[in-house]
Amino acid sequence: MIHSVKFKVKHKIKQSDFTREVKLTFAIMIGLMIKKSSKSSQNSLNDMNLSGNVDYTVTNSAYTQARAKLNYTAFIEMKDKSVEMFYQDGEYNRYKGFRLLAIDGSIVILPNTDDIKKEFNPTTAKCQLPEYKKDVVQARASVLYDVCNNMAKVR
Repeated sequence: MIHSVKFKVKHKIKQSDFTREVKLTFAIMIGLMIKKSSKSSQNSLNDMNLSGNVDYTVTNSAYTQARAKLNYTAFIEMKDKSVEMFYQDGEYNRYKGFRLLAIDGSIVILPNTDDIKKEFNPTTAKCQLPEYKKDVVQARASVLYDVCNNMAKVR
């Protein structure tokens, strides 16, 4: 999927992104981001080199620049496809014949930019001191989780 030209074209920020032959290709960037190491970015890049996956060194700056060219929608499509494929054959764990699902939600504070304020109505966070009140932009996120199969559906 990540090696598909159609997938790459669909999930890059600009049309000109990932068109040249570069060290951090679209597929390598997806793989690095999915790995999500607890190490620093540079140490993860060095590990990629030491493991023999690549024979060149990549700087943290190059990684950051390449990451900015990748659209988050790629991860949503990959997650949706994996969930769809998992349930496709009907062979999955059940509790007393039923899927056991749990749902949880949270409120997320978003960046306070004009574009986001247009999409999500800001609320005013009041303080005892009037000069410290400010607009806060929030969104609600929820996750539907299949408890028996460790699968999540985020919306």
